[in-house]
Amino acid sequence: MLRFIAALLLMAIGAACAPASPSRTIDTAAASAQPSSRTLVIAIHDEPGTLGLHPFTQPVQSTYLIKRFINAQLTYLDNEAAPHAYLAEGLPQLNTDSWHIFADGRMETTWRLKPGAVWHDGTPLSARDF
Repeated sequence: MLRFIAALLLMAIGAACAPASPSRTIDTAAASAQPSSRTLVIAIHDEPGTLGLHPFTQPVQSTYLIKRFINAQLTYLDNEAAPHAYLAEGLPQLNTDSWHIFADGRMETTWRLKPGAVWHDGTPLSARDF
């Protein structure tokens, strides 16, 4: 019985170490003639109620990262909750041209978009989009 088990084990190891079946060859001329496209597949445990940026959310459902794939914002938060510019050239800084506080208590911030920011179809991003 022990020899039979050892023989089965050797056959399994031999099959695992065998070379893989030959893969398909790609015709590079045909592949380069077609436009390249890539697909991103995201798997989550539950279907999100919405992909909106600021919806009323379900208490246990975290869709922040999924929404970032769909909705780019001027800034994003890193893993330590520090803000970084994303579509904006930079973050507004107090007492500069980007952030003023007036004597009457009003405040004004100016965001500048990164040059060359475009939509998925190549249309330039503009302040009107916000």
